[in-house]
Amino acid sequence: MAELKFVVYSEQDEFGSEIRTRLAPSGHVHVAAVVSEPEELAAAVHEHAPDVLFADLGIAPHETLDLL
Repeated sequence: MAELKFVVYSEQDEFGSEIRTRLAPSGHVHVAAVVSEPEELAAAVHEHAPDVLFADLGIAPHETLDLL
């Protein structure tokens, strides 16, 4: 099975770190970046070209989606 490259986004630092910790044991995931600042999300996606964006949409999902 191929390794999937992830970018994880959450404004809550501890949530993003927890997702990285939980994905790592699968052996099929590489978390390229954990982003907690909204203004850094688009740049991280552009830089890392992930297979998967895991985004915590929070209480205002439209704001997160507008960042992309």
